[in-house]
Amino acid sequence: VTPDQFDTPHARKMFHDASSINYLTRNAPPVFIWYKTPQAPLGPGLEPNVAIHHPRFGLHLKQEMDKLGVECVVRLREDLKDPGISNEEVEIQQGRALAAFVKRHLGVA
Repeated sequence: VTPDQFDTPHARKMFHDASSINYLTRNAPPVFIWYKTPQAPLGPGLEPNVAIHHPRFGLHLKQEMDKLGVECVVRLREDLKDPGISNEEVEIQQGRALAAFVKRHLGVA
């Protein structure tokens, strides 16, 4: 889709069909998603990588999965006790939480 086609019925249908959130069911697997990027306001000034992987999308996914009774854990950088920690430390802390989540769902002690 070219930029001048973004606001067309054809493009909106393609975007809808390509979005996995539209295919959620009660049989979906549990999800653990974390963001090291803080929740900046959405707008045209955001870098594309930040905009496409914005925490708001994870929060929306959680809302939809909660409606289906499927576990969805969303961890935000703001949830960490020290908001000034490095991205490396964010990855370490969130990686530990992710490992615990996976172990719990696999029944591993």
